[in-house]
Amino acid sequence: MRPSKVYFKGLNGLRFISAFLVLMFHAETVRAKYSLFNLTDFTLFSNGPLAVEFFFVLSGFLITYLLLAEQANTGTINIKHFYMRRILRIWPLYYLILIIGLVCIPFAIKLLHIDYEFHYPMSVAAPLFVFFLPNVVLSIYGSSYLAPLWSIGVEEQFYFFWAPLIKKLRKYAVTIFFVIIALRLGFNAYYKHGDHSALPHWGRVLVTLGSTLKFEGMCIGALGAWLFYHHREKLFSGKAFGLGFQIFALLVLVIRLTFHNTLIALPGWGGTLYSVLFDGFYSSLITNVIFAWLILNISCNPKTIINTDNKVFNFLGNISYGIYMYHGMVLLITIILLKNTLRNMSPVLSTTVLYITSGGLTILAAYLTYRFVEARFLTYKKAFEPGSTEPVAKREKVIA
Repeated sequence: MRPSKVYFKGLNGLRFISAFLVLMFHAETVRAKYSLFNLTDFTLFSNGPLAVEFFFVLSGFLITYLLLAEQANTGTINIKHFYMRRILRIWPLYYLILIIGLVCIPFAIKLLHIDYEFHYPMSVAAPLFVFFLPNVVLSIYGSSYLAPLWSIGVEEQFYFFWAPLIKKLRKYAVTIFFVIIALRLGFNAYYKHGDHSALPHWGRVLVTLGSTLKFEGMCIGALGAWLFYHHREKLFSGKAFGLGFQIFALLVLVIRLTFHNTLIALPGWGGTLYSVLFDGFYSSLITNVIFAWLILNISCNPKTIINTDNKVFNFLGNISYGIYMYHGMVLLITIILLKNTLRNMSPVLSTTVLYITSGGLTILAAYLTYRFVEARFLTYKKAFEPGSTEPVAKREKVIA
């Protein structure tokens, strides 16, 4: 029997790092939109989409492990309780952000006569946001300060069928993982290399919507959870988690995060080889496998050389959901209010001021919301937890 309530050390650190990479990405794209000095040409500031991919892999890993453990320990999966745990974790902050983003900010923009154009009619967008279809809004109308919500919608859509699927078809779980991954790879090939220009508008919208359904990342995370749950001893005794491979894999990840734009433009075989690995329709598969390996290595491998388990990362990781949800609105407000000041500053000073201001305000908003809103709802999750509460170690609880 495996514990169904566990702490995976180090994941809070990875959560925060990923959330901040998304903030960096959007900070630079918003700066570029307002013709301010920006760092969009530098790979380190272009990793937002990659960081969101990591969140999908992490979500698939955690949710699948908990479902496997619950079914093994109790003989079943309580679908109602699973949904209630997801509701208590996701909905309070999600709907608070909707109130702020769909009511408060538009009212303030109109009241203060701020020059900002909304890309979607509220009468259409609001119901889609409310019913967890923000990826539909993104696909039809494009990006906005509420664009980060699209990934939350995709995760909720995944959760809707994932628990019943694991409950009813657990013996076919691995096959299902690979089928979904294969289907998504086929779609990715069409999305990247197909000709969409002949499609009607609604057809192009559907193709864009399909590109948001990152179920392959969640299935790769789920496969990592399955391997860890059923084969953990064999998993960590192999070379894939030894010192040599750790150094190699981490080096590949660092290169991908910091030099992608440079390497992909290299002439000759070097650029071609890198493009083959990291710029094909299957590249998300490669990076997602690396992410699944990273999650297992940092949180479960006793011989890991990376430690992201400390008080600072645990604090920031616990509020990373809020950081992710608030950062778009905070960045927009900060840049609108300070754009003239930032324009008159040196590149270094303007970048420093923007990141300290927007990052600090985002973290503050996330903390206050976690402290006074999210935490109150999370206390009710205990009533819907599976029966087994065997501890793994006496550490701070990680939110899953």
